[in-house]
Amino acid sequence: MAAALRDPRFPALTVDELLQVAVEVSLLSPAQTIAYRDETDALAQLVPGADGVVFQYGHHRSTFLPQVWEQFATAAEFMGHLKYKAGLPPDFWDPEVKLARYAVTKWRESERS
Repeated sequence: MAAALRDPRFPALTVDELLQVAVEVSLLSPAQTIAYRDETDALAQLVPGADGVVFQYGHHRSTFLPQVWEQFATAAEFMGHLKYKAGLPPDFWDPEVKLARYAVTKWRESERS
């Protein structure tokens, strides 16, 4: 309910919109740190559609659920948007970047009749 009605980033859903919404709940597994040599190595280790990813660099932090992979053609594009979400340029990279992966178990509200 808070995401639909009280998220300061977006206007609250209207009654008409609420009637059309199907709720999906994602249960995240514990995050596992990814060890890598560089960004190319990190990207090669990611499993599109299966890995949720946490990006962290200093106070910059973001995450994408595994479902978000559907929006991007490549792992590099996925990572670029993840960095942008964290407030960094899409081409940013630093040896101090930390990445972690997690899996998701999800449930979706049944289709409305």
